[in-house]
Amino acid sequence: MVDGLPDGSLVDLEVTSFHGKRLQLSVTRGLNGWQLQQLILQKLSRPGRRLLLQHGAVPLKLQETLEQQGITGRRSNKNQLYYIYM
Repeated sequence: MVDGLPDGSLVDLEVTSFHGKRLQLSVTRGLNGWQLQQLILQKLSRPGRRLLLQHGAVPLKLQETLEQQGITGRRSNKNQLYYIYM
């Protein structure tokens, strides 16, 4: 258990920009795309900017949780996201 969360509720993410800048995050699977987008903008010190997130070739859906979008495991290649500023 980590920070009061049950095992398996966290997802490790590697978020990479078009230019190669990387950000490592551990978030809950229940986080939705919009919440993740806001967290990334905050971590990148870019609040108020627009960000497009992709999981593979598929844009991240803002209203669905990471789990609903198939992003569920820890330390998995499936958890690679890409972003570009809009």
